[in-house]
Amino acid sequence: MWNLPFKNPIMAYPIIYLLPVYWACALVNDDYTGLSEEEQKQIKDFLETSEGHPVDVDFETEGFYRHNDAGTLPGNCAKFIFLIDEPIQN
Repeated sequence: MWNLPFKNPIMAYPIIYLLPVYWACALVNDDYTGLSEEEQKQIKDFLETSEGHPVDVDFETEGFYRHNDAGTLPGNCAKFIFLIDEPIQN
């Protein structure tokens, strides 16, 4: 058994999604400025079905992709890093 100083310690596991790069501000900063209502709905619908919460974007992976994990049209995408929080069992 672990003797951890926290009441409810959590371990975060990364999950990677390939998503439209213009979603970055909305996902990472919760800033939907400049996005149409349809684009905002696509992002919110994706967040309802995805696992974890967005924390970062790997812009080195940015490029044109024919498909992505959101199921939107082909376009400029990048890998987005989401974290899944799971409690650590003592």
